[in-house]
Amino acid sequence: MQEKTFRLVVDLNDLSRLNAKIDLEEIGDGELDFELSARLVNPHGHILTGVLDVESPLPGSENKATRFEIQPGEWQFMGYWKLSSARDELIINADLEPRMPNGVVTFEFHAKPH
Repeated sequence: MQEKTFRLVVDLNDLSRLNAKIDLEEIGDGELDFELSARLVNPHGHILTGVLDVESPLPGSENKATRFEIQPGEWQFMGYWKLSSARDELIINADLEPRMPNGVVTFEFHAKPH
């Protein structure tokens, strides 16, 4: 099993809901630690808020929607989960508020062997 980083860039001018699927097959078999970070860039200085829901956690892990707030500029830690790569994919849903002209948010998902 190897460490892997997935990056997703969202144009906030076009989207208010994020639905992402991450293929876990290329990481290998077994349990892994999964961290999510985000960085917001926008010329207006607005804060991005929303609700984050990560599906496919291992039994016993929390699986609940989490409210978040992202400040512009720096990378921010958003969550940590223990997952099983025996599942084919990880599903991440986020409702983003507000839409922002010229706003972009980058999500980074780090999967590491447990």
